Amino acid sequence: MYQRHCRDVDHWQLVDTELSELHRPAQLGAFLALQRLHLENIMELVHCDWSIKAGNIAETLINPLEPGALEEEVALDDDAMEPATHRVNLHGPPVTPEQAMHSVQLISLLMQQYLRDKVETGLTLYRDFWCQYGIPQGSRVAYAGYPDSLIPDDPDKPLTVALGDANLAWRATHGPLEAWGSDLFCPSPPPLFQLQLLVQGHKVQLVPSLNDLQLAVLSVFNGIIEAGQSIEDLGQKAKNPTSEAMLQPMAFDDALAEQLRSDILATLDINKAGPAALLTSFEAIQHELDAAGGPGGHLAAWTAEEHCLEETETEIERLLQLAKSVNARTDGSVWFKLVAIDVTQAKSALISQALAAKHALQTWLQDQWHGDNQAIVARFEEITTAINQEPDTTENMNALTKYLLTVEQELPTIQQQIDASCRTFAVLESSHYQLQDGPAEVFWQLRHWPNIIHGEVAAARDRLAGYRDKYRLQLQADQQQLQADLLQLQEDVKEFTKLGGLPAVEERLTAVQDLEEKLEELAKRSELYQAREDIFKHPKTEYPLLQQISHAFAPTASMWRMAGELSRHLPDWMDGPFTEIDAEAVAANIDIWWCSSAKLLKQLTGAPLEVAVAVSQQLQDFQQHIPLITALRNPGLRDRHWEKISVAVGCVVKADAGFSLSRALQLGLPAHVAAIEEVSEYASKEFSLEHTLDKMQSDWAGLCFDSMPWRATGSSILRGVDDIQQLLDDQVVKTQAMRASPCIGPFEERVKVWEAKLNQTQDVLDEWLKCQQGWLYLEPIFGSEDIQQQMPNEGRKFKAVDGTWRRLMERLAKQSEVMVVTADEELLKNLTEANRLLEQVQKGLSDYLETKRLAFPRFYFLSNDELLEILSETKDPTRVQPYLRKIFEGIAGLSFGADLEVGAMISEEGEKVAFAKPFNPKSAGGAVERWLIDCEAAMRDSIKYILKESVDAYSNTPRDTWMCSWPGQVVLAVDCMYWSSGTAAAIVRHKLAEYASQLTQELMQVVNKVRGNLSKLERKTLSALIVIDVHARDVTAELARQGVVSETDFEWISQLRYGWEDGELVVRMINAAIQYGYEYLGNSSRLVITPLTDRCYRTLMGALHLNLGGAPEGPAGTGKTETTKDLAKAIAMQCVVFNCSDGLDY
Repeated sequence: MYQRHCRDVDHWQLVDTELSELHRPAQLGAFLALQRLHLENIMELVHCDWSIKAGNIAETLINPLEPGALEEEVALDDDAMEPATHRVNLHGPPVTPEQAMHSVQLISLLMQQYLRDKVETGLTLYRDFWCQYGIPQGSRVAYAGYPDSLIPDDPDKPLTVALGDANLAWRATHGPLEAWGSDLFCPSPPPLFQLQLLVQGHKVQLVPSLNDLQLAVLSVFNGIIEAGQSIEDLGQKAKNPTSEAMLQPMAFDDALAEQLRSDILATLDINKAGPAALLTSFEAIQHELDAAGGPGGHLAAWTAEEHCLEETETEIERLLQLAKSVNARTDGSVWFKLVAIDVTQAKSALISQALAAKHALQTWLQDQWHGDNQAIVARFEEITTAINQEPDTTENMNALTKYLLTVEQELPTIQQQIDASCRTFAVLESSHYQLQDGPAEVFWQLRHWPNIIHGEVAAARDRLAGYRDKYRLQLQADQQQLQADLLQLQEDVKEFTKLGGLPAVEERLTAVQDLEEKLEELAKRSELYQAREDIFKHPKTEYPLLQQISHAFAPTASMWRMAGELSRHLPDWMDGPFTEIDAEAVAANIDIWWCSSAKLLKQLTGAPLEVAVAVSQQLQDFQQHIPLITALRNPGLRDRHWEKISVAVGCVVKADAGFSLSRALQLGLPAHVAAIEEVSEYASKEFSLEHTLDKMQSDWAGLCFDSMPWRATGSSILRGVDDIQQLLDDQVVKTQAMRASPCIGPFEERVKVWEAKLNQTQDVLDEWLKCQQGWLYLEPIFGSEDIQQQMPNEGRKFKAVDGTWRRLMERLAKQSEVMVVTADEELLKNLTEANRLLEQVQKGLSDYLETKRLAFPRFYFLSNDELLEILSETKDPTRVQPYLRKIFEGIAGLSFGADLEVGAMISEEGEKVAFAKPFNPKSAGGAVERWLIDCEAAMRDSIKYILKESVDAYSNTPRDTWMCSWPGQVVLAVDCMYWSSGTAAAIVRHKLAEYASQLTQELMQVVNKVRGNLSKLERKTLSALIVIDVHARDVTAELARQGVVSETDFEWISQLRYGWEDGELVVRMINAAIQYGYEYLGNSSRLVITPLTDRCYRTLMGALHLNLGGAPEGPAGTGKTETTKDLAKAIAMQCVVFNCSDGLDY
């Protein structure tokens, strides 16, 4: 019965490959819709018929009908004429539940197999459908639709043969085809899909894209597989009625599915080549447009640079040809084997872009051309207006003549501009640009202007010739009138120089002013006429009479001016308010007039001489009062000084509003000038001191302390106090000098107060800066909770200082003027107390650090700051890492585990040595010195342990392997041990020569290994080993040469010898024996050992053996320090190099 149902659906296919309802070339969406509809119809039939019938069979097997029931019960759907469910009565003996379940499982397997067959058939048909669009490899059909320029030349496979006889005839009669789709390629079947080539947002793209096309084709392929997975699994449902499991006839990654999918993709890839090439062809055009700035940006990019007209013409032609090339590049539609592409929109868009850029460039060129034309026309109009003006003076006539000359020189340049304008017009006209009316009209006006301007210039030349004759005659008349005016002025001056009469001084001054004005006016006329003579190229006329008049008039004019000034000032000085007299100005004027009068007395005669004598006498009389005026007008005179003057002259004298020089003369003050000058001089000195004091006080006005935030403390510090300190120092010195002056009396108390204020400011500033220095040093230290816990008393004291400091800086932010801030007596007390506490804190800190150094002496190699940095981070042992190099010579870092357990030490070179007994800093309870002591012990124990292990391994491991398997320091020490024992044995056996040869062979092994591929650490180890081995070989050879036969010979015992004694490595030299220090020194280099080195070693080893000091002596640079350091490496002792200084006290 199941097989009969299978035969009912045997003719159904899961894919429509006929596509009878699809008009080709079709849209991708139509193809997908057709395939989707076909698959949905088929699957609906499968679900409603075959799947339900198989389910009914399974239901009947599991739940058989009762005896006597109908053989078949039919339930019809409301909308269906076919039965939807069937209950069948299976004939035969009854089956057990196990047999029924087995049968259902069998039916499920048969359904899955049948579905797989249908899916395979569908996928195969789908693959075969696409294969009809395949192009055999190497076939010339792959170039169907291509222009001839893109088709590779292959004489063995002519394209025309591949594309049919019609193409052969077409190409034979139409020559080279340069456009896409211009051949007669008509594939069979016709192209399946219709694509569009579009330009959107300056991006050329296929719609749908080739990738979308491929995904759509594969979606149909995957849909066939998904359809097979949509049938309910009856076997699983029989086991669990609630199960929703589906049959899995074929997985997406099934081998057959992968192969068929690959075949389809291969066909699609072959067919994508042509459309992709077409897309690339159009993208190249778009890229060319974009590279030039695009439609909107092309003009901006072009105008941003300088371009000549020829370049602009070339660019316009290029854009035009680009638009033409787009139109000629392809037909409206290009057919390929699988797809047909509509390129209408892309062609239109690209052509529009090119033409828009071309039109924008043409419009810009027109605007530039029009602007230039307007400027030229405006210049022509300006020239015409200027040359048609009537000159009203000789100077204007000359200016117009020069202007005409300039215009004639400018016209060739303007003509060149007109020629350039004509060339631009030709470019616009040849590029078929429709000129606007305005620019065209201006251009044609411009073409007529050259003829007009030449006529205007010629007419102006004729007019200028007439004006030249006119103004030449006028100049002759003007010069004659000038001569007459000069003669008249000469007579006037001659008459004036005979006049006298000092009382008529004001009248004489008026006459002087009139004559000077006439003389100046005639001088200007003479210069004007001489300039006009230059214009007419006439010889320059001189006017000696003008100079004679000026020379004759000058003394008399000077005398009357001096007399006038004296007559105006003298009453003011004598009877005016004395407080308004400027003594310095009066003295200066009298000196000037006195000198002038002495000169005038020699130049004048007659009545003017008598006036000059009278003026000179007035000056002489007034000069006697100058000392008195100077003394009484001293700005330093105060009431106390006027009292002294009054006492000296015997009457009350004071320069008030009613006092004048005449009053002083009436009081007989000239008789007491000496006494008055003495008081005045004393007043000047007091005034100078008072002025200095005022200036010192004013210098502090507005002078403020400057502060800045200090890191992340939330407080601030002083800065820029150098200027304040400099001013303070200068004023302290000046104030002390003022107190020593004998003239300080009147304001001595004021100076004392100011001096006390300066001293207090100095004290406050000193205490402030001292407190700031201490606070800056201690704040980061006591900012650590660890330090505060270890130093609670000092922590409390610093907290008090910190509070004082922060309050002080907060007040400073509100009021920062220096003199206001330092005037606070409480401030000085607070700062003094804070500094006292800071000294106690620093002393406590020093004592604390000393206890730490005594507990772990290596701390002496660290500065206070470095030690405090370590002690402030007791909770984080890793913070000690940066300072390990100063504590342990060879340890640059420690290897911390997850629980902070230290398992190894790391040298500066990167060598890592594991600790024999790891330790954990936590066990020290936060005491850094304790776990560093543990670190020191672990270092020594580990080096000793590794030495023992290496000694044992030396005899069991090839030497070239052994020397790269251990830390560098251990390799050198063990090598020296075996050399020492080997040499001693050779001495006893009298085989030193043979042993020297053996050492040479071992040395060459090391040399050969160095030439190989080694790590950086291995190379450093072997480099140091070669230095030691070379010395060992040389010493052994020398012992053999000298015939050493006993271990007690000096030649042998004077060498550095290594050996195990009572479980310790001991280094001997002569009678000195020192235990190996086991200090880890890293993988460091060693110096070449010379006889001088051995001598130094012997001296220092003897000193160490006796617990004494050694002092190598010699010139600088001979290796004293390096030799001492190398001996320390040899015996594994820490070597600290430092320079002696007065501050070194341990």
